[in-house]
Amino acid sequence: MAGKGDTLQVIGEGPEQLFPDEAQLTDSERQLPAQAGEPPPLIAESDKRTLPIPDTGVVVQHKNLPEVTPEMVAQAEAIQTLKLLQGWPVAKINRYTGTQAKWQTLVTWKIDSGRIGNLHEISLVSSDDSKTRYRIIIANVDQKVPVDRQTTSPFNLTFRENVIPTGSEVYVQVRSTDETSITVDGIITGTES
Repeated sequence: MAGKGDTLQVIGEGPEQLFPDEAQLTDSERQLPAQAGEPPPLIAESDKRTLPIPDTGVVVQHKNLPEVTPEMVAQAEAIQTLKLLQGWPVAKINRYTGTQAKWQTLVTWKIDSGRIGNLHEISLVSSDDSKTRYRIIIANVDQKVPVDRQTTSPFNLTFRENVIPTGSEVYVQVRSTDETSITVDGIITGTES
């Protein structure tokens, strides 16, 4: 074991035990143990790592690749959007009959986890338009259908390319204005992919 101030010798080819607090010899470079509070030693940077790649101003185009135009990008995006909007057909149908003045869920469509919905249409018809009020929620956002006004049914709302995120819901709620009996049919159509 070499002590402080001793001359170090490299012995043999195999692995050797390194001892803390002793100077070590790596190849031909002497490694001194770090002292508490000392900054790490500075290591000179290689020129290979610090020199930037020269800018020749020439962009190399691969011979086999076509030039991409903005029209090609727009077309690819349109195709991707179409793929998102196509999928399995969805038709949710339900009927509510009652006298409740509080909101009652008529029809619901929940987008499955990992899927995207595309809402096509919401269709509603009531037995008594003057006594029926609607609340429509799309992607968990209330669409603020006026509840102080009468609507005439059939009441159809058509949507185009209306993407509904995964896990969200589309639903319709109804209520009677004065607890008069109403019968309301609701249909939600769309696709899910």
